[in-house]
Amino acid sequence: MIIGNRTLTTRYILPFLFDSNKLFNDKYKFVNAYISDINRPHLDSHIFVLFEYNTNTYSSVNNYMKENKYLYDSKLVSINNKLYQEYIFVIPNEYKNVIQTIKDGFYNDISYEYKEKIILFWKNMCLSYLKGLLETKHDITEYKSLEERGEIVGEEDPPANEINFWTRNIFAY
Repeated sequence: MIIGNRTLTTRYILPFLFDSNKLFNDKYKFVNAYISDINRPHLDSHIFVLFEYNTNTYSSVNNYMKENKYLYDSKLVSINNKLYQEYIFVIPNEYKNVIQTIKDGFYNDISYEYKEKIILFWKNMCLSYLKGLLETKHDITEYKSLEERGEIVGEEDPPANEINFWTRNIFAY
C-alpha cells in the first residue's frame, strides 16, 4: 500500500469518477486511490479511495462521497493500527476501456480528450509529472500494470486490533 506519494490511480483514474478534486488533499486527510483491495479481491472491477479517519473532516468527506453516483460501498478499516474510511466505487461503463488502459500501464494509448480531462481535473496544466507522463513517446512505467506497481490497499488488521483501536483512539475523547 502506497501512502504519501500519490498513486497513479489517484493521478489518472480519479478524474473519471469525480467532477472536482476539492477533497483529494491533506486538509481532508486523503491518503490515496487504489485499483484493488487485498481484503476484498471479489471487487476486482472497483476503485478504492482511502481517507484517514478524522472526526473533524469525516462529515464533509462522507457527504461528498455519498453524492457520487458511482459509490458502491464504504467501510471503516484498520490497517497497521490506523483507522481509515474506505470508499469503493464502480468503474463507469463509459470509461471502462480507458481505465483498463491506465491500469495496464499504456498511458500513450489514452486519447487526447481523456488526457486533457485528467490534466484539467487537477487544474494545473504545468504539473510536469502528470503532463510529462501523458505526453511522453515512451511509457516511463515500462508497461507495468498498476497492480504490479503495488497500487493495492494493504491487509487489514485482525478484528481484535480494530476494536482496540476504536477503544483507544475514538472513544477516549
